[in-house]
Amino acid sequence: MAETTSQPLSLFAVILRRWTRIGVALVFIFSLTAWLPYIGLHALIDLPSHFILQYLIGAGVLAFVGLYARIGWRWYLVLAVAAGLCFFRLSPWLPATPPAAQAHGSPLKILQANVLFLNKDPARLRQLIVDEKPDIIILAEANTVFTRMLGGLRNNYPYQDAKPDDHGADGLAVASRRPLKNLRTVTWPAAEMPAYVFSFALDKKTVRFVSLHTPNPVNDIAGRDATFTGFEKEVADASGPVIVAGDFNATPWCPALRGVMERNPRLHNAREHRGLFLSWPTFFPAFMRIPIDETLFSDDMMVLDYRLGPQIGSDHLPVISTLAAVK
Repeated sequence: MAETTSQPLSLFAVILRRWTRIGVALVFIFSLTAWLPYIGLHALIDLPSHFILQYLIGAGVLAFVGLYARIGWRWYLVLAVAAGLCFFRLSPWLPATPPAAQAHGSPLKILQANVLFLNKDPARLRQLIVDEKPDIIILAEANTVFTRMLGGLRNNYPYQDAKPDDHGADGLAVASRRPLKNLRTVTWPAAEMPAYVFSFALDKKTVRFVSLHTPNPVNDIAGRDATFTGFEKEVADASGPVIVAGDFNATPWCPALRGVMERNPRLHNAREHRGLFLSWPTFFPAFMRIPIDETLFSDDMMVLDYRLGPQIGSDHLPVISTLAAVK
């Protein structure tokens, strides 16, 4: 009987196999970044760590292409390990049955949005506010157009403060149905971008709230991480409920934010076990976005609802979260 031989690969398949193997190696290397510990200002680790979902999708594509390119079982093993690393890092954030409801107090609905300082059309955000009727509204990159829109809602949101910026990303604003106590604007050392710190009453408890927008880590990773250090100090001595919300410019699984959560075990991420909620950038297809708009809360509160809002003309989708103090 004649010996059978496998059909030789075409030149295209040989080239494809080489590049597929390179792709497998890169996916494996990058998938490790979300598992590495926080080691300070190391952009080579931090920046790739945000795209774990995209690496998982890429692993699926490479597995399909590899069938044609005949990359070999060893490369499939590497690809399987990479996919596993991505999946297990994402798993705490995938939709699951939420914990059994506990007794809770009055619901607190928060609408947070990075409105983009170049955006001059507040109509969609205004309609969202009218439809959702949040208790507290916090805006990042607020310009004068958006702060005037909030001013027009003062009958429903009498407690307001605004620091608009028409030429950059430093603008911020807050509007609330509840009286805001000890409202102050802070710029932590090396953080550069301002933040709000205030308190309000909720079911006879005092909630400490931090509304922030960190610098973009591509340009200023030191400033972003300094913002994390700043808000950690703001909430460290809080004995009651705590909420920290805004544009963190960090995904829940990046080393810097994981470090924050490890140092502050009292804090939890509101999207945990509820979904990825990919909020940025809106000009990308949904599967290419990443979740960088965060809501953190202390363990004496619970999440009743967490979701993204519709397009408002920004590169971010707004976030709508409903929390309550645990009795």
